[in-house]
Amino acid sequence: MTDSLDERITRSRTLLSDHDLAGLADLLTGLREHEVTRLLERLDADDRAALFRLIEKDTALGVFESLDPPLRGELVDALRDDHVVALFEDLDPDDRVELLDELPASVARRLCPGSPPGSAR
Repeated sequence: MTDSLDERITRSRTLLSDHDLAGLADLLTGLREHEVTRLLERLDADDRAALFRLIEKDTALGVFESLDPPLRGELVDALRDDHVVALFEDLDPDDRVELLDELPASVARRLCPGSPPGSAR
């Protein structure tokens, strides 16, 4: 895809407002992890979560790990719990601790219901 980042952002916002999931999935096809990350970084939290749900599972973990911790926290808060828990379980333990430090306590408890946030240290 030869579109610039700004063109991809504009296109993704249009597709999101039109609820065109097939178009969004097509937009993501062929993008490298760092390109998807840059795209997500420029969207608002709700659009970021909607687009993130369409990323292939193998790519999603790499993209998630490359986001800045505050954006990860926003994304976790915006995604459905079951999707987030599966993603969280795949993270490296050090990345889990870093993410938990960035999340509101209520969100962190949803991810680790059996242990208080920060207990993995």
